Amino acid sequence: ADPPSHVKLCRELIKRDELFRSVAEARSAGKHVKAPAVQMYEIEEAVEVCMDWNAPHASLMDIYASSVVGMAGSAYNMAYTPNCERTREHNSGPRLKFDATSVQQALPESGLLLHPHTVDVERVVKMCKGCVEEWDLGPGRLNDKDLATRSHQCLLFPKPGTGKEAYAAGMERVQGQQQMPAMPPQDVDQQRDMPLVPAREGRMGDD
Repeated sequence: ADPPSHVKLCRELIKRDELFRSVAEARSAGKHVKAPAVQMYEIEEAVEVCMDWNAPHASLMDIYASSVVGMAGSAYNMAYTPNCERTREHNSGPRLKFDATSVQQALPESGLLLHPHTVDVERVVKMCKGCVEEWDLGPGRLNDKDLATRSHQCLLFPKPGTGKEAYAAGMERVQGQQQMPAMPPQDVDQQRDMPLVPAREGRMGDD
């Protein structure tokens, strides 16, 4: 199988990072070494990923992962753009009586906007090595039957597991909690104004 964009980008990022680091180490040792001349390495997302209806959330995670790697590699003359909007022409036709636009195609042409100072190149390289290793060990993704509930992404969500497992664990926690006592009838208006989920401090994405 052809590796997804983020794996291709990871391979190139690892190679270029090693090259530039070796030059930096040589210079720190007092050696006169010229800066390596590297050509532009740019990837545009595959059409099948942009139009994926089987597991659009999985393809969207891969697009976001590629955006992160592309930003990390910008210092090494690398770039990534999903440009999924270009595939919208495939959605039109006399047989289609509904909007077949995928969430990937709805992304802006610029893709995921990231500030370069917020992307730690060293950390991305480290996680990229895990992505490449995972892909080389197998297909790099879960089985097709698990794609609909896949929550694992080697760079964004590296912890193993699927959405089914997370849902089951959540249900066990809910069932283990005591039910809250019902409010008296006179408090119905007050109950209506209460938030469904209590506010909690913390950053989004924290486990």
